[in-house]
Amino acid sequence: MHFIWFERGYFPAVLLVEDCIMAQDAQWWLNSDLTGDIYSSMKSQEEKLVPFVGQSPQLHLRRYLVDWMAILCEKYEIDRHVLHLAVYMLDRFMDRYAIVQESQLHLLAFTCLQISTKFEEREEKVSKLSIYHAQSSVTSTNKEDYLQMELLLLQFFDWNITQPSATHFLGYFLTEAAAAASSSRNEVCRSWQGGCNEYSNIYMHKYTNYFLEISLQDHAFSFAKPSLVAASCIAASRVCLQLSPTWTASLTRITQYKWEHIATHIERMLRTHDVDEKAAKCQAKEKTSYGSQKTMSYNREAAVSHSGDYSRAI
Repeated sequence: MHFIWFERGYFPAVLLVEDCIMAQDAQWWLNSDLTGDIYSSMKSQEEKLVPFVGQSPQLHLRRYLVDWMAILCEKYEIDRHVLHLAVYMLDRFMDRYAIVQESQLHLLAFTCLQISTKFEEREEKVSKLSIYHAQSSVTSTNKEDYLQMELLLLQFFDWNITQPSATHFLGYFLTEAAAAASSSRNEVCRSWQGGCNEYSNIYMHKYTNYFLEISLQDHAFSFAKPSLVAASCIAASRVCLQLSPTWTASLTRITQYKWEHIATHIERMLRTHDVDEKAAKCQAKEKTSYGSQKTMSYNREAAVSHSGDYSRAI
C-alpha cells in the first residue's frame, strides 16, 4: 500500500479515493428528502443484526482473511460498503461453523465478498471478481463448490443481507455534524492556524476512513453496533485533529451516544494508531536514507503520522 505525505502526515493513497466516495455520500444525505426516515430505518435494522460471539476456532485467521478481502476491494476499486458487509457475513458465519481447511476459508471469504458485491456494486465489478476466482490458485474450487457455499451463506442469513454498516452511519453522522459545526463557534482547533471548519472538512474524512479500516481488522469491534463504531471513529479522529471539545453536545444528539459509551473503543483505536504511527516513522526514516521523500511504500498496518498527545484528550 502506498502512503502519500500531506501537511498533517502520511495517509494511504487509497484513502484519497475514499474521500471522493464519502463526499458523494455527504451530498446524497444533504439532498435526500428522506434522510430522517432512512436513518430511523437503519437504527431499527441495527437492532436485528445477528450478534457476534467471537467463538470461532479460526478466529486467529480472521485478520488475514479481512486483509485479503480488503486488498481485492482495493485492486478492483470496489466500494467500501461491500467490504463492511462481507466482513459482517464472514464474522457471523465463522461464529457458527468450524471450517478447518484453509482453501475452504478462502472460499468462504471470497463468497462473502462476491455476494456483497452483487448486492452493493455495479455488475462490472461482479464480473471482475468472477474472473479473479476462475484464475486464482488461492480460491481454486469448482463452480459447484462456490454455488454451494453461496447458497449456504444466503440460507444462513435467511436471504436477508440488507444490513447497515458503520460506513452507512458514518456518512449520516459526518453530514449532520458538519451542518451543526457550520453554525457553531464553540469548537477550538488547538493545533491548526486556519479555521476549524476548514480544518475538519479537509482531514476528518481521511482519519475516519483510517479508523474504519482499524475497526474491520480488529474483531473486538464486531461486538459493537455499527452506529457505535461510526461514532467512535469520529471521536478518535477529533482527538487526532485536536478539536476541542472532543465530543460536543451536537455529536451526542446526532449519534445518540455519550462519551462514556464510546470511550473504550476510542482508546482501542488510538492504541492501534500509536503503533501504526511508530511504524510509519521508522519506515519513513529508512526510506529517507535512500533519498526518496515524496512517495513511500508501507505495509497494511502503517498509518497516518501524527504528533499529538492523546493522553490528555481521553
